[in-house]
Amino acid sequence: MADMALSDWINLFSAAANTLLLAATIAGVWLAWRAHCKQIWLQQFTDYTKRYQDIIRDFPEDVNEPEFVLDKDTGIEPGHARFEKTMRAMRSYFDLCYEEWELHERKDIDERTWGIWSGGMATAFKKPAFRQAWARITRPHDTDYGPRFKQFVDSVMAEARSCNS
Repeated sequence: MADMALSDWINLFSAAANTLLLAATIAGVWLAWRAHCKQIWLQQFTDYTKRYQDIIRDFPEDVNEPEFVLDKDTGIEPGHARFEKTMRAMRSYFDLCYEEWELHERKDIDERTWGIWSGGMATAFKKPAFRQAWARITRPHDTDYGPRFKQFVDSVMAEARSCNS
């Protein structure tokens, strides 16, 4: 190494500096990408949370009660304004669930987010109001979410019923 000329030392230093610069650039791009991905996740999570809040605002106050009945002689039967508003909100809720499920199926969300969302679905699907609405929504000639989503919802509802008994 003592025999190296000044130009060799300059070339060596230049190569080392370029290598460090490249490593720093790669690290910077990686950190920026991670921050970008986190920002996208946060925006998506916030958007879905806001949509959820907007939907549940239209549910009747007693929607979570075990004795809730959607279409009997309770003032919330088909044709009644309260029934119509509740069903619109239920359809919106199940549409949101479908979108979240589809994001999970395509692996466009992480497992932690899916755990939060699917846990919320499981909690809702335990309640009679949601089971009653699902039965109406999935009648023939109504809404078709496809067999895989229907199977998912039906299995979560069946599991919820078995835990309640």
